[in-house]
Amino acid sequence: GVSYITGAVFYSLNKKKYANKFSVNEKSGNITVKKGVKKGKYKLSVKIKAAGTDCYKAAEKNVAVVIKVK
Repeated sequence: GVSYITGAVFYSLNKKKYANKFSVNEKSGNITVKKGVKKGKYKLSVKIKAAGTDCYKAAEKNVAVVIKVK
């Protein structure tokens, strides 16, 4: 492995249920609300995946995010 590269982190919607309403930037984790989404609260599950390095094991975690569309 290349020791000077830090582990990459990737973000994605865990379930595709809301893929037509929201998008998650794979590299930054920014969540975008798509046009036409009705007002209300939406509970999304975002998967955060960290690539391993020489020093750290690869890991992933699911995080609940509540989005309130006004």
